[in-house]
Amino acid sequence: MRWMHMLRRMYGGERIFYPVLEGTIRDKILEAIEEHNVMKSLLQQMDDLPKDDERWTAKLKVMEENMRHHIREEEGGIFKVASMNFNMEQLDDMGRRFEEAKESLRP
Repeated sequence: MRWMHMLRRMYGGERIFYPVLEGTIRDKILEAIEEHNVMKSLLQQMDDLPKDDERWTAKLKVMEENMRHHIREEEGGIFKVASMNFNMEQLDDMGRRFEEAKESLRP
């Protein structure tokens, strides 16, 4: 699959990062998970189309817009909440487990 890097990042967030914040900012975490679901669906649809199909390009544009929105929300809210609720050691541990979870997802 062409999109393994993105899928791994989503998987790592859903498995490691989001669960520890769900009790604090449940609405934001649920929204982030739904954004992941939309992106995964688009990626699957894009994988099923040839790149020269005009629908592929349209889906890519929607994907890019969704991704920009998602990143802004993570950086502007979710990550800030994490930095206020966890010490550096805890954040480092989550980062290590995030990387391990990403690597555990195989194509």
